Amino acid sequence: RRERKCAFAHDAGTGNESLMSISAEVIFCDDIRVEDNGKFILIGVYGSDLVPGRMPNQFPLSIFVRATGLPVGPSKFRLEMVMPGGKVTSVVEGEGFRDSNNTRPVIMVFPSLHCEIEKYGDLVCRLSIDGAEPEEIGRLPIVPPAVR
Repeated sequence: RRERKCAFAHDAGTGNESLMSISAEVIFCDDIRVEDNGKFILIGVYGSDLVPGRMPNQFPLSIFVRATGLPVGPSKFRLEMVMPGGKVTSVVEGEGFRDSNNTRPVIMVFPSLHCEIEKYGDLVCRLSIDGAEPEEIGRLPIVPPAVR
């Protein structure tokens, strides 16, 4: 298990919207880069499945998260990457500050997390905000190569 520190970006909105529940969209990919103008470049996006070349296997995996409904003010977060069978191979903890409560998403970027797979099944991404129980926000099936 590896622990990494990270902080989430925030945006400045009007601040008059009502509180909404937290929801997140996740994209799994090989790498994430940021252009000088702030745009993200996602490299090697996994559209549906991850097909490893061999088993067991270790490699870096990046996670791009767009979350809405985060609380206003300071927040602590914890992202966990759970392998098939339940082994947690990467944990990222950090904190950030949201200065307004609006519907614009907060972007969280987790590049090059340690991925260590030993068997086929689903890789699960879980997120916890302010010490709450971690919730699944994304899932990536790990499948064997097709037999021809």
